[in-house]
Amino acid sequence: MRDALNNNPMVQIGALGGMLVIVGLLMMTRMGGGSESAEQQDATAATAVSLPGAPPVGSTPSAPTATVSPEALKPGPGLPAPAADAIKGGGSLVLLIVSESAIDDRLVEDSVTALSSRPGVSVIVVPADEIARYSRITQSVGVNRTPALVVVRPKAASRTPEATVSYGFRDSASVIQAVDDAVYSGKDNIPYHPG
Repeated sequence: MRDALNNNPMVQIGALGGMLVIVGLLMMTRMGGGSESAEQQDATAATAVSLPGAPPVGSTPSAPTATVSPEALKPGPGLPAPAADAIKGGGSLVLLIVSESAIDDRLVEDSVTALSSRPGVSVIVVPADEIARYSRITQSVGVNRTPALVVVRPKAASRTPEATVSYGFRDSASVIQAVDDAVYSGKDNIPYHPG
């Protein structure tokens, strides 16, 4: 057989044709099964795009932020007492939603302790399995993963509070910066001239 395959061109063409048929069959079976998964991926992509606060499909931003309309954050029954008191008292409320089993979430939780000495800032660390207790805030900003740092701005006399959410690992300095950015009430268009 080996001698015929090496020396006879007709046997070589037959063997090559047989291999092409086998490769063609393998390709057809692989291509046929992919149509269902492609439809499932399209449905998943459509769902992911329609979620509020979700990142664009195919991208993984490290710390995106989202802003919410003030009407969505009215405190009232349903918020735990410490959160409602912080909002009604006129201070800032910092909610850190963490997964207790995640290492980076524990590190962010350690970073949030830097806020405990700041006046007018209430810090509440919420385990992910208790997020429903704070749903009036977390649903309004579209919390969809942990660690999530939600900062509720102090309520002015004539308006309801506003909140921002940011995701991902943060050290103490970036946690403080996130709170400073969220509660900033100065001009938004100050020119910057690097010197």
